[in-house]
Amino acid sequence: MFQSFHGEKYGYPFQRSEMEVEHYRRLHQFEHEDQTYYILHRQHDPTDDVYLFRLDQDQLTEIHDLTEWENVANYIDDQYFQKLL
Repeated sequence: MFQSFHGEKYGYPFQRSEMEVEHYRRLHQFEHEDQTYYILHRQHDPTDDVYLFRLDQDQLTEIHDLTEWENVANYIDDQYFQKLL
């Protein structure tokens, strides 16, 4: 089940590199296969750009595994977007 957090402030920092930190705002949070995922919006990006992160030990983690990415994207499509149609 998706939890929505519209209106939340940009309070999720992600350490892109040693000198670069990006700030995100949580739009949605959900559980899939015993993992927590966030759909986030990066500060200063166009409003329709969103990013998917996994939460590991209270740290945002990029998803590099293509199989995991596709599995989660299909879950999002099935659980969220299909209900909007």
